[in-house]
Amino acid sequence: AAPAAEDVALPTAGIPAALVGAAPTAPADRARGVDVVIPVYRGVEETLACINSVRASLPRGARIVVVEDCAPEPAMRALLDSLAARKRIVLHRLARNRGFPGAANEGIRQAAGRDVVLLNYDTLVPPGWLERLRAAALAAPDIGSVTPLSNDATIMSYPRPNEDNAVPDLAATVGLDRLAAASGAEPVDIPSGIGFCMYMRRDCLDQVGGLREDVFGQGYGEENDWCLRARGGVAPCRVAEPVRGPCRRALVRCRQGASDRAQSRSAGAAASGL
Repeated sequence: AAPAAEDVALPTAGIPAALVGAAPTAPADRARGVDVVIPVYRGVEETLACINSVRASLPRGARIVVVEDCAPEPAMRALLDSLAARKRIVLHRLARNRGFPGAANEGIRQAAGRDVVLLNYDTLVPPGWLERLRAAALAAPDIGSVTPLSNDATIMSYPRPNEDNAVPDLAATVGLDRLAAASGAEPVDIPSGIGFCMYMRRDCLDQVGGLREDVFGQGYGEENDWCLRARGGVAPCRVAEPVRGPCRRALVRCRQGASDRAQSRSAGAAASGL
């Protein structure tokens, strides 16, 4: 017979999902830079395609920060070394595998003083995606995080929410993004950002802190926890979806959903003791 399940005491108090903090009034710092943080472990082809799509429309003042989570593939290490040597990316290499939350936190720390976009290695982004996410994030003082639509992003999936939709190529992604940008939808709050592509404002990060890699070492759920902490009074931040006007919707393609977390979670879990 299977052993009986045991309760595990987590080193943090629970946060009621309905709790909402006080709204801030200070305007966002529009001169602040932004880093696109891409944790990587496996997937050389997908990683290169992702980086190329980001570089194709990277605005002035933005950087691509790649955190290599102790990748086991020599080809991955060689690719990242080559890109870093040509100053295509800023590369940070972890000495041990820490899983997605740990690698993301390292990127957040390296981006000190700057806004951050967490981006999965298996995504493709359309032209203008970062400007629209940034515009949405800066549209109000109490927006702490912004998540775009995608083909595979649970509540942010399009056209069918909470389903795995067909995977578009880059041309189809651009076409779908144009439709999303022209949708004219009203601004909406969402209960949580989705970590495949999540814009995080620095003022909110400084108040909330990073992802809980001590609790979510395997990945999955860490962005929900972060958003609840932001929403729940630990810091006065909201979560929003990019919308029309200067904050038009963006559509970011996911090739394999959250596969980067699945690939690195076992080693990360072992390191964290989960």
